[in-house]
Amino acid sequence: MGQLHNNNLVYLPEARDIAINILKNGGKIHLHVISESMQPCLLPGDIIQISSVNPINLHLGDMIVFQRGSELITHRLLKWDLSGYFTKGDSSLGLDDRVLGDSIIGVVEEINRNGHIIILKGNYYKIIARALGWLEFRKSQAYLQYKEALEFPVSGKRIINLVRQSKLLFYRLVIIVNRFSIKFIHLYV
Repeated sequence: MGQLHNNNLVYLPEARDIAINILKNGGKIHLHVISESMQPCLLPGDIIQISSVNPINLHLGDMIVFQRGSELITHRLLKWDLSGYFTKGDSSLGLDDRVLGDSIIGVVEEINRNGHIIILKGNYYKIIARALGWLEFRKSQAYLQYKEALEFPVSGKRIINLVRQSKLLFYRLVIIVNRFSIKFIHLYV
């Protein structure tokens, strides 16, 4: 089993290919987080340890690494079915495009934030990860319903406008409550 440590070298095509091969052969790699898509759980500058994984062993809420084009993306797993896996960054509202199983190359096992190691393997983390996965999925669903409510054809009748306004208010409230819940849970990760 190999190990790869880097300082953003993985974004060079050759280094990325080496990292993917290490993971596909059962190894582990360490990468620097450069994106804000997983805030507040992962911050730019954090170093994450990624281990190889068989997609059938993934669980709701796991932070997975997958390849999309020339990029390696780390997002939270929210749902899967026979057609693929559905992920999203914690700081975004909507789901990503479907991820195929052969694009998944690893799962995040540890976070190193300024020398403080956060291990993501124990039962405590599993409970929090599942809760985060569920909350993030609900947030993305509320966002989609909110967008649909905005497109609701308004006919001129007052009752339809009131229903539309109450739907919008409800979906905004769900999104706000989920954001606060996620920030509260992230305090304990």
